[in-house]
Amino acid sequence: MKHNYLDNYELVNGYALIDTDFSIITANEKMYKFLGAVRKAAISDAIHQVDIDDFINVSNNLRIGQSKSMVLRMKRVDNSYRWVLMDIKRLYMSNNHKKEYLELNISDVIGLKNHTNHLNEDIGIYRRVLSINDKLVYTYEYDKDLFTIYNYVNDDAIAVISSTIDDVYERILKKGLIPDESIKEYTAYFNNIRNAKSVYQHHFSINVNYGDGLKPTGSYINGSTIYSQRKPIRSVGTLKLPDANNVFSKTTYDYEDCNKMLGREGLEKYTLNNISYNKNYRFAFIKVHIDNITEYKDTHGKKAYNTILDIIKETLLKVVEYRGVAGNPDNETEYVVIVKNLYNESELRAFIEYMRSRIIWECKAFDVSFMPLFSIGIGRYPDNGTDFKVITDKLIKATDIAISKGGNRYIIYKEDIHGEL
Repeated sequence: MKHNYLDNYELVNGYALIDTDFSIITANEKMYKFLGAVRKAAISDAIHQVDIDDFINVSNNLRIGQSKSMVLRMKRVDNSYRWVLMDIKRLYMSNNHKKEYLELNISDVIGLKNHTNHLNEDIGIYRRVLSINDKLVYTYEYDKDLFTIYNYVNDDAIAVISSTIDDVYERILKKGLIPDESIKEYTAYFNNIRNAKSVYQHHFSINVNYGDGLKPTGSYINGSTIYSQRKPIRSVGTLKLPDANNVFSKTTYDYEDCNKMLGREGLEKYTLNNISYNKNYRFAFIKVHIDNITEYKDTHGKKAYNTILDIIKETLLKVVEYRGVAGNPDNETEYVVIVKNLYNESELRAFIEYMRSRIIWECKAFDVSFMPLFSIGIGRYPDNGTDFKVITDKLIKATDIAISKGGNRYIIYKEDIHGEL
């Protein structure tokens, strides 16, 4: 009997059409599984009595083509109520403009959260695979006529080129990347995309610049078209050059190395390595000085002092995680954190507060009497320069300014305020 009913079913992407009396005209399987397959059921019967008036008011006040979203409670087939996110749109029949109806898209809020978490985990897995696969990835969106080629570096998708399919086809030819003998197969590849062929493979030569001019190398393309409602939605695929290792997607993130405190050489290597693969990367350089750590050592002894230092190091690594690296290149009581794609001032302030509060929390878990105070200097690449030494010098100056002003504050280095070095 247990196979004859649904238990703990979470609705995601439920769809229904209802008439102006709120009776269900039709719905997808997900919706019927959630509500129970009752012919001509009224959607209003499934909505909690506290929320029904709001639903009716929103629905009746919609104009043709207008849509609104709301959160309300709906009764599941097992008679339990679930919070759902409902998108409501008013439309009319294409052959009878006087006949109006409502289109509903409904997802269980908890189910949507779980679904999103699973998708994010999957995306992380796929991006990591792509970033170690040394392949280019392309997509073609049929409704937008948008052809985009991506390179994956450290799980980040970087658009190499993005334009109409005809423009991409012509641009690659004009750059001399396709030898004459490969133009026929190259053209067949683009025609398969245009014609939405379900699965296709191509092998032809591509001219690659290895630093001493263009040289031909073999390429392998595997592609496929994704369909929905019997129409092509997008074509996707990969491009591999077997004879040109480490030309395309790659990961520069070394967990064993980045999961420990680095010295000056390691911090510089991490930064320059990433910049060499993606000129668009931005970095925040953050120097953390613990103002009252010496006093703690004097009052609590060497053993407790060393434990606090270990706690601070471990906490910094947790805070930074995969986004960057941490180290103490100068001395054991000052730390440098380098975080990728963190440069907006509001984002910087949020990160600083998270870092400070997390360190305070972890330290108090060991010794409730210790309240660490921080003087923090912040430099940014490329805003404060593109030379590693110049940025770190400005970082040191920003930290010194914070200390000279009495400590327990942070300074974001700005040339118009703090001057050039």
